[in-house]
Amino acid sequence: MNISIDNNPNAMVSFLKRNNSSIEQVSATVADLWYIAHDDYQTFGTCGILKYSNSIRIKSFFIRKDKRNEGIGAMLIEKVITDFDVQITAFATKFSRPIFEKYGFVVESEKKNDIAFMRRSV
Repeated sequence: MNISIDNNPNAMVSFLKRNNSSIEQVSATVADLWYIAHDDYQTFGTCGILKYSNSIRIKSFFIRKDKRNEGIGAMLIEKVITDFDVQITAFATKFSRPIFEKYGFVVESEKKNDIAFMRRSV
């Protein structure tokens, strides 16, 4: 399993659509760069990064359903945390919230549809 960085949003939109991600994830594909979990043949997961002056936001965090609970999400988040020594925010679903909490993110506010705005301070 490899983690690569790309800045091609078209490939990520295609991946998200092929894997039936939510419309919110597909429509939120504006990102400065993408972290991609893959092997030589296929993509298993992704997260976009939106850079601000002193923080970043994780966008469109998504792992293929058949590859969930195999540590791929953890690999992506660990790589982001290692690469960016700044405050990190994310909108997390009820499914992704536990992994964000595992890495020190705390809920700042609750949104509709079981979405939480989370923050990890340096």
